[in-house]
Order: sequence, then C-alpha cells, then structure tokens
Amino acid sequence: MIAFPPPSAILDDSTVIGCCWLFESGTGHVGVRLTEKVHISSLSLNHADPSLLSFASAQKAPHGFALWGLYPLRADTVLPAETQAASYFLLSDALPKGIFTNHQFILLVNGSYDISSSHTHQSFKISPSLREVLITPSEVVILKILSNWGAPSTCIYSVGVHRETPL
Repeated sequence: MIAFPPPSAILDDSTVIGCCWLFESGTGHVGVRLTEKVHISSLSLNHADPSLLSFASAQKAPHGFALWGLYPLRADTVLPAETQAASYFLLSDALPKGIFTNHQFILLVNGSYDISSSHTHQSFKISPSLREVLITPSEVVILKILSNWGAPSTCIYSVGVHRETPL
C-alpha cells in the first residue's frame, strides 16, 4: 500500500514531485486554522513544474478554486459577498472549538490556477472593496477545489494565506 502525504502537506512550500496532498476526484476542500487572526489579503497556490510531469500528472493540478474565510457576523451585518453557514463545510454535526452559529464563511477569492503559466507559484488577491468591508480578522479558511485539469484525482502541493502588511 502506498502512503500519501496528509492534507497538512499543503502547508509546506515544497513542490517536490509527488509530495502533495492527493485526493480522489476533481473536487474537494480542506480547512486551515491559521496561527493567529489576520486580515487576509491574498492566497497563493504552488504546483510542480508541468514540464517535469507527465501529461497525466499535470492534469492533477487544481484548476478552479474558491477561498472562504470564517467571520463572526452580527444580526445587523450587511453581507458583503456570497456566504455559507459555519456548518456548511463540516462532515460532522458538531462545530469545532471556537466556531459558533453566528459565524459565516465569506467567499474571499474565486479563481483559476493556470497550469500553462511559466509561474508555478501563483497569487490571487482579495478585492480591495471586499477587504474594506471585512473589518475583523479571520483565523479559519477553507480552500475548496472546484475542478482540476481533467484527471480522476487532484494533487495540491502548497497553499499560502497572506495577510495585509501594516503601513
């Protein structure tokens, strides 16, 4: 039996071929609790250089994806974008510690990783108008892979969540 790296492999900056989080199908999601609450400014995705991969392996790269951030919302909050209840991504009935029913996942980035780009490290910024509305920081994000490049499984090498830098 082959042992594949766990989902936590996406937290490493490595793009060593095969050292990725591999999951069956072209869709899936992973949640990450950041080490501290931050004002999120962008997401980066890394993948192995497609010129070093077989055609079949290159097709395992993510294509469409969405980044969701968890935010506490008051009843009078005007929702800035597409949202989902805190329980939307859960596989169990219980909310994890520190997550409450008044929390909502807000869509931060809806993007596409370009496997044909010469840049294997690609960044995707949260729109400035959305960042202005989200005045509280977040410490929980969900990366949802919506599609890959045609393979029966998907391989995620590295994900980075970046914060706004203070002036």
